[in-house]
Amino acid sequence: MIKIIQWFIGALTLICILTLIAINPQPITFNWNPASPQIETPLYLIILCTFAAGFLIGTLYYWLGAMPKRIENHKTRKSLEKDLKKLEKELETYKENDIQNEDLLRD
Repeated sequence: MIKIIQWFIGALTLICILTLIAINPQPITFNWNPASPQIETPLYLIILCTFAAGFLIGTLYYWLGAMPKRIENHKTRKSLEKDLKKLEKELETYKENDIQNEDLLRD
């Protein structure tokens, strides 16, 4: 259900962006800073770049926010792999002891 809601919100956002782009083709004069020359560009390009920058900043923010959890998961996985190897060795030892005990019982 959450995936459907996420796709719906994403599609709605995309429709809004495309609508803004379609209705704003007029050229504007853009000043990045006072020392640089003015750039004449279509308004939709500014809108598109703004949304792209927001998306990238949001993605980076989310990725950095999830970093502690990924580190914790990595440490937990390594610890569990270490425990698994230890238990597998212990199981092999028990199997070898069982085989030796069976041999002793037969003799």
